[in-house]
Amino acid sequence: TKRSDEQIAALELVKKKAQRQVAVDNIKVTVSTGKEFDGNEDAIRRLTSTLKAADITGLTEGVWVLANDEPTPVTKAELEEALALSVQAMGAIWAEPYL
Repeated sequence: TKRSDEQIAALELVKKKAQRQVAVDNIKVTVSTGKEFDGNEDAIRRLTSTLKAADITGLTEGVWVLANDEPTPVTKAELEEALALSVQAMGAIWAEPYL
């Protein structure tokens, strides 16, 4: 059977969304100190939670597993920068399927 233009467009959108998800899942960001962080959606959630907890407890440094899977001392400022860069990177990708 022949697909309608609407069906073809819907299938193309599904394909583009899947490609977007792969790109988002693989976001990596490098902060000004040179440390590379994962920047995917899970990392954004972890960064957000950790920064909220740091605000509550007053912590300014800790250990974070970087994109290379190495536990590394980090500062709150590095986590804040990683979060901002990650959200910006995801934002740059997110609308692509609709463009």
